[in-house]
Amino acid sequence: MTLRIGLIGCGAAGQAHAAAYREIEGVELRAVADIDAAVAARLAAATSCEAMPLEELLDADLDIIDIATPTSNHADLVQEAARRGKDVFCETPLARTMDQAQAAVNACREAGVRLIPLHLNAFMPPLRRAAAILAGGSLGRAGVVRITRRRPGIPASAGDWRRSLKESGGVILDLLAQDIAFLIGCCGRVQRVYAASTAYREILAGEYALVSLRMENGIIAHLDGNWLPRDHGGDELEIAASNGLIAYSEENTAPLRFTTADGVAGRHVLISPVEEDMYVAGLKEAVDCLSGKPTPLADIEIALHTMEVALAALKSTITGQVFTLAQSRR
Repeated sequence: MTLRIGLIGCGAAGQAHAAAYREIEGVELRAVADIDAAVAARLAAATSCEAMPLEELLDADLDIIDIATPTSNHADLVQEAARRGKDVFCETPLARTMDQAQAAVNACREAGVRLIPLHLNAFMPPLRRAAAILAGGSLGRAGVVRITRRRPGIPASAGDWRRSLKESGGVILDLLAQDIAFLIGCCGRVQRVYAASTAYREILAGEYALVSLRMENGIIAHLDGNWLPRDHGGDELEIAASNGLIAYSEENTAPLRFTTADGVAGRHVLISPVEEDMYVAGLKEAVDCLSGKPTPLADIEIALHTMEVALAALKSTITGQVFTLAQSRR
């Protein structure tokens, strides 16, 4: 059976989703929609599918609605798809507010459709390999995790919605929320949150943000990211654990490095330049989830907890306070 997909949002994320579907067996991109009809028409021509107005796409004979629009539209579109009995893929974050996210989740539960949050950064090859090493146990117990995301300015977007802190949530919600989801997926729930940011005005010209987390199991995580116009960009990852260290930097030509605690020289974990793209890997897992395969990163609770943590971090940047989150029920 081929799953028929309708894609809403034809910007950078939507284009990446459309390209990924070409590499995934058992799916077919049937239709696309965008607020800019010309943009939708160009993507439809490039992918040999049909461009439709939004309402027509939502009512079309499709199995899955894939939402890759600005954050502030996510929750409403999830609910519209759920009302029509469609399963939903939705980019991270689920919504701009927790009430909106919960309303989207509730709508899908009431309609009996499946909502699959897309935590696609977790499928970047270095993070996939690091998570596998951590899960394998050879690294021992993780103690400190550091993730850096640097981007050369605010990503271009239709209507420049990312420049509006109210719409996008800035670096913390639009960029670092993906890494918060990754941390929750491989290290568990967050207990305490503190954050600082240069986003002191509503219309952003650039931003630097730092988020410090203490997980319920004691792991400390530091996330920093920026949208700074003169930064050349790059990603870094470090995981320090009882038996060794994982380190990755996009600036280095060396692959992921794994150094053991007994002093053995760092072992390189090869990452092929043709390794599966993160969009292909993440969307493939989302499709697998619909077929009943175990896919932990597609968990709704991870998506909701990611929202809780990111929004607490945003509040911390305003108040300067440390926020303690409710503990999970065990």
